[in-house]
Amino acid sequence: MEPVLLVLKLLWSPGEVLFKAAKGAKAWAPILVITAAMLGYTLISFKYLNSAEIVLRAVEQRGQQITPEQRERLIAFANGPAARVTPLIGAALAPTLVVVAVSGIFFGLFTFVGREGSFGAFFRVTAYCCIPLIVRQAAAAALVMTVPQSAIAL
Repeated sequence: MEPVLLVLKLLWSPGEVLFKAAKGAKAWAPILVITAAMLGYTLISFKYLNSAEIVLRAVEQRGQQITPEQRERLIAFANGPAARVTPLIGAALAPTLVVVAVSGIFFGLFTFVGREGSFGAFFRVTAYCCIPLIVRQAAAAALVMTVPQSAIAL
């Protein structure tokens, strides 16, 4: 329960939350919140965006000429199961992978300049610092729900 409260407390007292994270707070809550936001955005985009139309518009913007057979294959692929499952898997794995990568960079840089700290502490602090990503996901979801698909730039 404490990690969930820390995620909420991050909004009005970030210094205290990051201090607790560095001292040993659990990192599962922020990663779950970010993952839920990314999965939510992905599901909303599936509902409001037509993948086949986006792919065809991208091909047209590049000035490429495609045959009707190629067009049908692109539409079939864009509406197929791989085009649905891959973004969901990415949305589920990306938060953890991004936090691990950024934590590793910070850990390496700060260790190089002589600061002390465990990788776990860097991981926990980075996980809590990534919470603002949910605002970005909410804004993207609002954009997808309100702006016509033809007005969304590629």
